[in-house]
Amino acid sequence: MPEDTSSKRASSLSALALNPANSSAWANLGVTLREGGQVEVGGKEYTARDCFLKALECDPKMGSAWGNLGNTMKRGDRIKVKGKKYEKRDCYLKALELDPRYEIAWYNLGRTLKSGDKVRVGWKMYTERDCYLKALEFAPKYGAVWNNLGGTLRKGGKAQVDGKEYDAQDCFLKARESDPEDGDAWYNLGLTLKEGGWIEVEGKEYTAQKCFLKALECNPLMGSAWGNLGRTLEEGESIQVGGKACTKQDCYLKTVEYDPQIGAAWALLGTTLRDGEVVQVEGKAYSKTDCFRKTLDFDRRDGVTWDNLGLSLKEGKLAKVQEKDYARRDCFVTALEYCPRSVITWYHLGCDLKSGEKVKVRGKSYNDRKCFLKALECDPQYGPAWSSLGYTLKEGERVKVGNEEFTAQDCLQKARGFGQLRSQGSKPTLR
Repeated sequence: MPEDTSSKRASSLSALALNPANSSAWANLGVTLREGGQVEVGGKEYTARDCFLKALECDPKMGSAWGNLGNTMKRGDRIKVKGKKYEKRDCYLKALELDPRYEIAWYNLGRTLKSGDKVRVGWKMYTERDCYLKALEFAPKYGAVWNNLGGTLRKGGKAQVDGKEYDAQDCFLKARESDPEDGDAWYNLGLTLKEGGWIEVEGKEYTAQKCFLKALECNPLMGSAWGNLGRTLEEGESIQVGGKACTKQDCYLKTVEYDPQIGAAWALLGTTLRDGEVVQVEGKAYSKTDCFRKTLDFDRRDGVTWDNLGLSLKEGKLAKVQEKDYARRDCFVTALEYCPRSVITWYHLGCDLKSGEKVKVRGKSYNDRKCFLKALECDPQYGPAWSSLGYTLKEGERVKVGNEEFTAQDCLQKARGFGQLRSQGSKPTLR
């Protein structure tokens, strides 16, 4: 336990020994237990939540106790105070009712809101973004708020703070300015930079890759930063992190080690594995197929991963996803349920069908030729589909693509023109 925490706890316990109804002492004691654990007071064990409840029992108008009580609750939790039930959001609303300038409560209230949600505070309705703006009104150097405000601006737009307009990147720069060692700020800044792009920070140029490296310098356990760092690397390339050379695969392994709930990271790990290759994660071996299955455990609607799962299966092999078995072809059909305009999946499904075979996709029947035509409907410049379409045509036979008719030779010529070879797999995104 840090010395200041130990000192604060001892001081709070001494105050409570003199006056068990000291609300401030109960609240301060609760703060020392925010990382978990319990402490004995008067022969009884108290958690952080218990302490804040005791503080409110002594003084129901203590705004900070309401705010800290909310911090101990998960979404959906309910707790009784003076016979009335409160959820996490209710606690922050109570805190602001008692202290409208309580910036931490504004910040945490914003975090309980989803995009499009609104909540009434006093006589006014507030969105998530509005809450962060209110927090900055009272604490303009609150880095975490700048980070979250930037998050609400990722899809575009600007927010005005103290008469100045900020876009997402500006917000993350402000967060870093408030705390140069804020790993989240560096990470978010990296997400704003496109391939080849860079930004100047204190006279130095930073690419997305360098931002993710800075994030890991601040917090080596940030799984999402490891994952996005991996995405900046080419196959066979490595990068020095903490004095150790790391490849794409190493980065994705770090992601699933530190944050196994990032579903897309498992899929990205799968894309680095060759057929028959396995990696060890917490003592368990995972093949390419296993990694894609793990991603679908988190998000069954991930069409890209269904496509990659199908590619990982050899003919006759099955993969179990959420208690159901899927063959290679089943995976492509399922991918198209969720991503009906995926050119590469239509192409893969067409390649999987033998001449004369048909399969139903979203209620319609398709043979190999129709699959390649659907692929070209999605991307008329997809060379492999032109090539495969050509091979479905007999001598003298023509097929209509768009408003033109093509022979087998025409299709093969188109394939050469667009470049027949393209990636056989797709890459999931990671945020």
